[in-house]
Amino acid sequence: MKKKERSVNIPTIEEVENEQKRLRHRAVYQRTLRGTIAVLLVVAAISVVVATLWMPVLQIYGSSMSPTLEAGQIVVSVKTNQLKTGEVVAFWQGNKLLIKRVIAGPGQWVDIDMDGNVTVDGQTLDEPYLTEKALGNCDIDLPHQVSEAHLLRNATPGGNIMEGSEIVGTLSISEGKIKVQFDQNYLEKKNNEGVTTIEGDFYITGEVNLSQLDKDGKKTLTTAGKTYKLDFGQDAIAKYGKVSVQKNCTSEKAISTTEGNFLSYTITVTAGEDGCPDVSVVDSLISNSDCVTYVGITSNATELAATSNEQKPYETIGSAKNSGKIYKGNAPTAEKPIPTEGETSITEPGSLVWKIGDMAPNERRTLTYYVKLKDDVALDNKEIKNQANVYSKTYKRVYDDATFTPKISYTMPKSRVGNIEKNTDGSYIINYELHFSLDKTNSNYPLENFVFQDYLKHSSNATDSKALPYISYDRTSVRVLVKTDGATDYNEIPKTEQLLHKQEHRTMCCMIRWMQG
Repeated sequence: MKKKERSVNIPTIEEVENEQKRLRHRAVYQRTLRGTIAVLLVVAAISVVVATLWMPVLQIYGSSMSPTLEAGQIVVSVKTNQLKTGEVVAFWQGNKLLIKRVIAGPGQWVDIDMDGNVTVDGQTLDEPYLTEKALGNCDIDLPHQVSEAHLLRNATPGGNIMEGSEIVGTLSISEGKIKVQFDQNYLEKKNNEGVTTIEGDFYITGEVNLSQLDKDGKKTLTTAGKTYKLDFGQDAIAKYGKVSVQKNCTSEKAISTTEGNFLSYTITVTAGEDGCPDVSVVDSLISNSDCVTYVGITSNATELAATSNEQKPYETIGSAKNSGKIYKGNAPTAEKPIPTEGETSITEPGSLVWKIGDMAPNERRTLTYYVKLKDDVALDNKEIKNQANVYSKTYKRVYDDATFTPKISYTMPKSRVGNIEKNTDGSYIINYELHFSLDKTNSNYPLENFVFQDYLKHSSNATDSKALPYISYDRTSVRVLVKTDGATDYNEIPKTEQLLHKQEHRTMCCMIRWMQG
């Protein structure tokens, strides 16, 4: 058989060169595209970091800075501690972000006349940025001296000026300045004695204004010819700045839903006058942790909502504040006090981590979250205690506890009802009634999956052993009737919702799947 011949087209040298050029061009294009995408991603990441740390982006609300800044405009700010007269600055006051213009510095006197003219140290302020002058009420006394940022805050004089055991003067503090006033008779006596140098002692107590320290936590103070050097070390505000926490269980009683029974908690964190950097809150259970589990959170950090939504956590913050994040981690340890996010294996119940970030001076935030009471766990009188620890950077600062103790109060009298009945076969029937009543006033969670057990032979109340072989329970006679809270009549629970079984012939159990007072 003759084979068929197949023709093969061999490309020319020119065609081969063109194909090589095309492949090289595609390779260059792909490298350029990948490089461009990588550069764009890096630029975007750097932009986010810069905007967060050094150049926050703000949106203008209101018309107080009109016409310089109008409502809806977007502005970029630069973080600095050096302010100059005439500059427009953004700053936190409580939980509000304000944007204003600097018109005077520390120690200067400001006054406003009835026509709205502003003077600083007696000189009329030139305000070309205004189109009209605003007249209205002022909540400070004029003229007003701008206070200085003093190194010592909340200073209190410690007693009097003493020379030995003799009081020779008094101390007072006003606007950050210490006023020393000597007794006039004492001064005249020293003058008559030719004494020109006064020896004595006094002391002042107060708090260091940490925001006035240098970045390395140091400060040199010179007063009365003496030089003092303060050194609080790095992260002075994180380590020593004021911050407080208050934790509460806001559920007087368990919150019952079709999904189960829950407890509600709040954690409120308040920063001090210096603010508080990089704040994290770690909440963990420290007693009876097997009774509950955190709900509404995962191991991945998610941004907190601002309003309640069933049993999901949410955050209450001031206006123009960025929401914090929340995630579930393993229980904190000495090596890892702030559990990391994204852990693939978490030992229940784990811990709740609330990442707040930097807090402004006097800022306050509140987290509301929930835990679920576990099913099929004996809860009565088990104190459930969890603790919220606040960290600034990696420094543990303050903590607070909250407890909830499940309590059940009930009565369960048992009595024989009716007469003893004789059957035709010579056996007898004795009817009993067990009345279980849950006291809702003194109980703070509902009963689930609980069991009635009736014993013929019990260590505390046993039937005569000679009679036991002749006694048995009649399972068909068991009826369970329920009257719920607010109802007037009893309703019988169908047999399909009861679980009846016998343990030998001496015990009968009746398990109720749901019972609530």
